[in-house]
Amino acid sequence: MNFVLDFKIWVFAARKRLRREKTPFQSAKAHFATQYASIVNACMLLESAAKMPPDRLARNYMRRVLDDETDEEWWFMHVGDLTQAWFIWEYGCANGLISPPQPETPRSPVPILIRPESDFHKPYAFIRLEREPTQPEMGILRVSTSSPEADLRDLLRKKNFRGQTGEWFRKIGEHAAPVLDRAAETAVLLLEHGYPVSVDEPALKEMILHRRYQAEYLFWVLAPPNANLLWLKYPHDNTLNRYVSMAGGKWNGRCMEISICAADKIEEIQSLYDFRITKEAQHRLDVWNEAVRQTTIYRSRSQKEQSVPEATADRFQKLLNRRAEILEDLRDTNV
Repeated sequence: MNFVLDFKIWVFAARKRLRREKTPFQSAKAHFATQYASIVNACMLLESAAKMPPDRLARNYMRRVLDDETDEEWWFMHVGDLTQAWFIWEYGCANGLISPPQPETPRSPVPILIRPESDFHKPYAFIRLEREPTQPEMGILRVSTSSPEADLRDLLRKKNFRGQTGEWFRKIGEHAAPVLDRAAETAVLLLEHGYPVSVDEPALKEMILHRRYQAEYLFWVLAPPNANLLWLKYPHDNTLNRYVSMAGGKWNGRCMEISICAADKIEEIQSLYDFRITKEAQHRLDVWNEAVRQTTIYRSRSQKEQSVPEATADRFQKLLNRRAEILEDLRDTNV
């Protein structure tokens, strides 16, 4: 049996029957019966999602609408949408013409458990990573345990974790990245102190078991929110503290901060103690050095000819603000 021919005969009969009626309602149905070509074109957009040939979907859809939709209000409400692909999709799903794809239920990753060699061990520590979408080497490292202990808290605090009992976190910025290495390093520390760990990334297992990670570098020049300052972060060292203090550095409760005006001293400290520097901190040094090179020399003149010279600090601010943008995610707030 020729289904296409049968359908065309059926549509022709329906159209002829509807044309005998003069009401707007019947006129709308009669007009809809003439829209087969437009509806097939719309169904072409749905072929992949509906998993059905466009002509077959169009025939099923038109039959159902013309046979079942007898409410005038329904026609007046949808008369402008009946040939649109989105409406055909919604109507087909609601009326059993289309079987919409079912969303896949996300599978929870199987946790990877690693415990110390000794039989006696402490509660599990769950280590989770939250990467930044645009900079996956950075992010947040979280550690939680069902039964917190004092020594676990002390261990994590030494690694710059913050938080409350049972849950700790650490933001891994540019100077501590990559976050995967920090997760492996934290896991090894906890294992060596008797804590089994749970991780959810397969790559971490080999990194932990074979210690294949870069140890965190501890000597850094950082860029705080105040553009006129730089921070020096390093392990406690009395000799280095005295040298930084002589250069103008002051302890702010977390690290040593120093004015950008001491750029030459900062660069000397970098060289002597092999400090690394973040991109934003290096940018500030470069801008300050450029401002110094462009410093205006003031010479005394008569009162009438005197003009106010532009200070280096003011020129630094102009150059700093002149660039297109300062990427916020390059500002390091984890100190």
